[in-house]
Amino acid sequence: MSRLMREELDRQNRGGPIAQLFNRWFVILPLFVLVVGVLVWTFWPTGPDRLYEQGAALMDSKNPADWERAWRDYLEPLERDHPDHRHKAEVDKFRKQIEQARADAEAALTVGEGQRLYQLGERLRKDGQPAQARLLWVNLIEAFGPWHRRKNGWKKPARRWRRLTSSCKTSSAGHPCARR
Repeated sequence: MSRLMREELDRQNRGGPIAQLFNRWFVILPLFVLVVGVLVWTFWPTGPDRLYEQGAALMDSKNPADWERAWRDYLEPLERDHPDHRHKAEVDKFRKQIEQARADAEAALTVGEGQRLYQLGERLRKDGQPAQARLLWVNLIEAFGPWHRRKNGWKKPARRWRRLTSSCKTSSAGHPCARR
């Protein structure tokens, strides 16, 4: 009886065919090397060209939050860790773009509603949508014209841009551009 019990315990300790396979050194060693290789590859520092490519891809977005992420995650480490990289001019251009976006965001917090709408029209114009910008400026002048005289700096530029973009017949949204 004790021999039968001992044989059963030995059989249970050996495990099934899969457990026996994974208990062999020629299986364990390659799996260990594979895991260590994946960990090393994952945490290996990124080179300057790869950092620039990833940062430039995010800077191509129109979303300023993507620009901040590009600077924080890719371009700033590129500048810090690889100061003599070959993309200095492009990174400086990106830095100025981010600084301008930060300044615009800060200015938007300190200006009135009329100035904010004027700046929105400027952004539309710079993005290649002059009809929408003109429509915004026409509505801005109509809405704020009687109350805002010379103390705000947006009224004259809005009128000037309205005249310069007066060649539009309709905006892209289909609204007529009112002429004055």
